[in-house]
Amino acid sequence: MRTLQEHIRIFDLIAGIYNLFYPLQRIWYRKVLAAGADAVPWEQVHEVLDVGCGTGAFASLWADFGCRVVGADASSKMVHRARRNTRSYASVQFLQANAVTGLPFEDNSFDLAFCSYVAHGLSREHRLQLYREMCRVSRIMIIIHDYSPKRSIMIDAVESLEGGDYFNFIQDVHAEMNRHICSLKVLPVGKRSCWYICSKEGTGEVCRVP
Repeated sequence: MRTLQEHIRIFDLIAGIYNLFYPLQRIWYRKVLAAGADAVPWEQVHEVLDVGCGTGAFASLWADFGCRVVGADASSKMVHRARRNTRSYASVQFLQANAVTGLPFEDNSFDLAFCSYVAHGLSREHRLQLYREMCRVSRIMIIIHDYSPKRSIMIDAVESLEGGDYFNFIQDVHAEMNRHICSLKVLPVGKRSCWYICSKEGTGEVCRVP
């Protein structure tokens, strides 16, 4: 399992290569948003935080849905690419920030906090901090877009090379999130991906991360 700083250095190194997939990511993620759209109370969601925003593909799509978006990523190189990719979006901004060490926002700063394929790469301890920070800064809901427990040889191989916690994540994702996220709803949005949704508003609950 790589350290947090090692992960950041890796994503700094691959930012240029990763950016080549930006157009394809927008096509794919547009389908993901369409699959999950009914779960989002759009009349209430106007400000979105995209945690681990990468090169900005999902952030740009939230903006296409009419939201004001802040993208945060621990990799400065990813943030640089995201800013370049979304130059035409006045409603999107990016900053370097890390949910594991603490996000620079006040409680309930955003209607919705979102992250895509971040949780599985973190250790369990760091995942809990991710959940904690996303719950803290969101007012209505959080959405964690990540792998479902359905296995793929190709994904297994890629994630083994990445050195994250993918295998433990997919084995324990439902139990872990049920223990630590309030009002959990699991929504399939792809062949091997799900939205893990925590709705806060009206529940009287807060995330149960200790």
